[in-house]
Amino acid sequence: MVESQVFQIYQLFATIPRNAQNLMLELQRDNHVSKDLRHLNSAFSVLDAK
Repeated sequence: MVESQVFQIYQLFATIPRNAQNLMLELQRDNHVSKDLRHLNSAFSVLDAK
C-alpha cells in the first residue's frame, strides 16, 4: 500500500513542471503532518512556532 502511494507520488512529480514540484512537496508534507497530528490524544499539546 505505502509502496504504491510512493510510486504514484513519484509518477505525479515526473509529469509536472519543475516549479510546481516545490509547491506539491510542501502540500504533501503539510497533509502528512496534519494527518499524523490527528492521531495524538487530547493530552498531547503542540506549540506553534509561527
